[in-house]
Amino acid sequence: NRLFAIGGWDGASYLASVESIDLAHPDPSWRKEPDMRTARSYSSATRTTLESGQDGGIVVMGGWDGLSSDRLDTVEFLDVRGAARSWTQLTPMRSARYGGGLVLA
Repeated sequence: NRLFAIGGWDGASYLASVESIDLAHPDPSWRKEPDMRTARSYSSATRTTLESGQDGGIVVMGGWDGLSSDRLDTVEFLDVRGAARSWTQLTPMRSARYGGGLVLA
């Protein structure tokens, strides 16, 4: 029941920051999560699950870093199991993109 805010644009710069909030907590508040390796906006994200049905993590792909004229082909994974959360760079996509959809099937 945790909601994640991932990257984006704050009006001055593109963000690598991540925050989350536990919606099931009686007094929910936002907490800082590890920053992504790549600042990005216009990206797509989806939740992953393990074969056991447990939360596995979050995959974020594509977007734009505001620095280059090219869109991003980068893909990152946040392992949300336990307190020691960290981002891992995954294999880049064949085509860079932003504003696309992402579905785990």
